[in-house]
Amino acid sequence: MKVVRGRIVRSIFLLGRPKDEKIAAKIKGEQEEYRDILMEDFSDTYNNLTLKVLMGMKWASQHCSDASWVMKVDDDVYVDLANTVDFLERLPTSVKTMSGHMFQTARPIRDKTSKWFVTKTQYTGSVYPDYFCGMCYIMSGDLPRLFYEDSTILPYFFHRRRLYWHIVQTT
Repeated sequence: MKVVRGRIVRSIFLLGRPKDEKIAAKIKGEQEEYRDILMEDFSDTYNNLTLKVLMGMKWASQHCSDASWVMKVDDDVYVDLANTVDFLERLPTSVKTMSGHMFQTARPIRDKTSKWFVTKTQYTGSVYPDYFCGMCYIMSGDLPRLFYEDSTILPYFFHRRRLYWHIVQTT
C-alpha cells in the first residue's frame, strides 16, 4: 500500500499458476514478503484472462468492499497514479459507474487463425454490445462484487470480458 495525494492505493498482481514449480515457489516467496500477489490454480494464458479478471473481482469484493474505486490495469500499461487520483477526486461519489475507453460496434473475429477467433456457437451475434477496453478501466467500488456474483451464474466464455461489462453495466 502507498499513499498518493492523501489516498491509500493498493496494488495487487493477479497470476495463474506457472507450470514450473521453481517459478511458483519464487512467486510464493515474493507473495509472503510483499503480500501483493494473488495466484490461483489455472494456467496463466490469454484464453484465461477472464478467470484472472474474475479472480480480481472476487478479491476486491472480499478485501476492499469499502474502496471508492477499483482499477484494472494490464501489466504493459503505464498509469500515472497521481493524475488518476486527481481525476477521481473531481468525480461525484457514485455507484455502478465505470470509466475507460469504450468499444462500440465491434464485430466478432471469425478468422480461425486469429487469437481473438470466436465461433458462432460461442457468440451468435454479428456485433458485440458496447464494452470497455480490457487494458485499463476504473469502476466504482460496488461493481466488483456485482461482477463476481454475476460470473457465478453466467456461462463461461473466454471473450466474455467484452460482454460481461455490458451486461452488468446496464442492470
